[in-house]
Amino acid sequence: MNMNAELIQQLVDLGCGKLKHINLGLCPDAIEGHETRDEECPACQALVAGQALANALAGGACIPSALPAIDQVQALDGRIFAMLSTFESQVLSFYRAQGRKCGVAQQVNTGGAITQRELLDSFKSASGLTTDAAVSKVFDQAHSNVSAWSAGRKPIPLGIKLRILDYIGFSPETRRFVAVLGDLSNHLSKLEEDKSTIDSLQDGQRKTKDGATSSA
Repeated sequence: MNMNAELIQQLVDLGCGKLKHINLGLCPDAIEGHETRDEECPACQALVAGQALANALAGGACIPSALPAIDQVQALDGRIFAMLSTFESQVLSFYRAQGRKCGVAQQVNTGGAITQRELLDSFKSASGLTTDAAVSKVFDQAHSNVSAWSAGRKPIPLGIKLRILDYIGFSPETRRFVAVLGDLSNHLSKLEEDKSTIDSLQDGQRKTKDGATSSA
């Protein structure tokens, strides 16, 4: 059975209940959210591979060539994981889940590179926020999404990633990248909204701390 046929069979098995989620980590549900995927769950990894196939087909690829090409994952060698685009993250996720079937082995080496957890920790430090729950409110995301970002199980959306990099002052070139990759004025508008939300959350944290001190 070729890899396309095997993947389709896995998705059929998932749809009729033969292949089940392990439900021990970030499997999609009403609590974690429907977009989360657990890298240890075969059902989740079938969904990751199926999404990569669907994206390729939507881009005009035919079935025999629809799966991400090996040269696409090879092109990610040496790249910083936290800076990958959504598509590049999907290519990486596909080969992490299915690579052994076509003779591809890969390793994500975080040595010397900034991880998503480090990026989020830098944002918390710069903003004065202390929890993933607070970060989720800044970016209007489910708490489970931010937890998945921190664990490296789900890529931070590029727009949010660029806002974080801008806020923490990661590079003076960040806004130049934004101007090339997207809409700079929308980025700046969102950044102001982020700052306003951060100010409100900081006030809430201070009031909570003052209230705890008074009670003591």
